[in-house]
Amino acid sequence: MSTLLDNAIATLSTAPGVLAVAIEEPGENLVHLGDHAWYARLRAAHLMRAEADESPIRVMLGQHVIVCQREPAGVVIAVVPTCHPVSKSLHRMIRKAGRLPKPPREPAQTTAKPTKALGKPAPIIDAAEAFR
Repeated sequence: MSTLLDNAIATLSTAPGVLAVAIEEPGENLVHLGDHAWYARLRAAHLMRAEADESPIRVMLGQHVIVCQREPAGVVIAVVPTCHPVSKSLHRMIRKAGRLPKPPREPAQTTAKPTKALGKPAPIIDAAEAFR
């Protein structure tokens, strides 16, 4: 499985209120998760988004909203009931699912700076000599 599909399964398909999700990665077919009765409508929303060349688009279908959003890793489409609380955070969830994985960080290269050569150390004197 790909990273986008894994992220979508983790963030979108398990969220309460999300009825169905479809994902298309570059060069791949549309993958559908959830209620299969929504597949044709999700595909139609995806075609509308491609035709309009906009991201994101919202399609209102009666009491449901389909959000189709293009991300760097592919296109994510989700359907939720119109007034469900998850609709407020749906764009954020899609962005989170569509993030490309960050390359692993390499440890910072530190260069040791040469230290100044310390001169002759100060002489050690006792307290009685210091106050004469």
